Amino acid sequence: MRAWSSGAVAQAQAQLVAPAPWSCRRSHNNTTNFSSVNNRQRRVLSRGGAEEVEVATSRVLALSHRDERIPPTVQSLRLRWLARLVCHSSTATTAGTNDNSRGSSSGRKSEEGTQVVVGDDKEAREAEVDKLHREARRLSKKGGRYRQEATELFEEILEREPEHLKVLLSYALHLARKGDNAKAEELFVRACDLSRTQAPAWQAFGRWQAERGNEDKALTLLLKAVEIDPDHAPAWHALAQFHEHRGRPKQAETCYLQALKGDESHAPSLQCLGLLRARKGSLNPARGFFRRWDMHI
Repeated sequence: MRAWSSGAVAQAQAQLVAPAPWSCRRSHNNTTNFSSVNNRQRRVLSRGGAEEVEVATSRVLALSHRDERIPPTVQSLRLRWLARLVCHSSTATTAGTNDNSRGSSSGRKSEEGTQVVVGDDKEAREAEVDKLHREARRLSKKGGRYRQEATELFEEILEREPEHLKVLLSYALHLARKGDNAKAEELFVRACDLSRTQAPAWQAFGRWQAERGNEDKALTLLLKAVEIDPDHAPAWHALAQFHEHRGRPKQAETCYLQALKGDESHAPSLQCLGLLRARKGSLNPARGFFRRWDMHI
């Protein structure tokens, strides 16, 4: 949580006795309606002025003052608004404010020496992107006439977040289902360039190449994935599947066991190892893997 400036705290303490008149209003049943607090706080925070934020902060701190005459539910709402204000404020520090732009997210030092900064609500943006991403994936899976809607939605998300790894990979798989392999490969390459130290993009690209029959490219990509992160169970599992589907059970078993070293509860690898051992006639080991698999599905 950010550290409040001493000026903001002093103002809050001064207002504990008499909270700001705009901070809340009474409805017909004498309970507190906090919608005005929400709207005013959002407007203040969106402008980005450090002094305004200090005043807004002190008023919400004043709202958190406990008063026995106010019902506990209202007290809870006051604290919730305080928490929301904290979420809207950035913990980063910058050198100064931009006088020519009211929407600037930079900050400056207060008179007491504490840096007060307002930033974009990153958590809210991420939540919105995740929501759009889930909807785009849902439309893509429905197929048919919904695929075009999914395409437009993926494009909209990438306009906002052009380097969002999960969206890039989902969009690439969506385009592959549509048959646009050239653009799908382009997106896979972009995702791999953005994640040179992360295995999931290389694993997804390798699996896609294997499905297309490009065995050399697929093997290179999957080996790169396990090289980047030797403990990434899904990458080892994908490499094991690559070997198993090409009639190499020993290599597959080795890769499945490596997957379990990275994640001993990786259910797909437990299931596949049980099947491999059962085919070999090793029924007791197979039962052991199946029991473990059943615990983690």
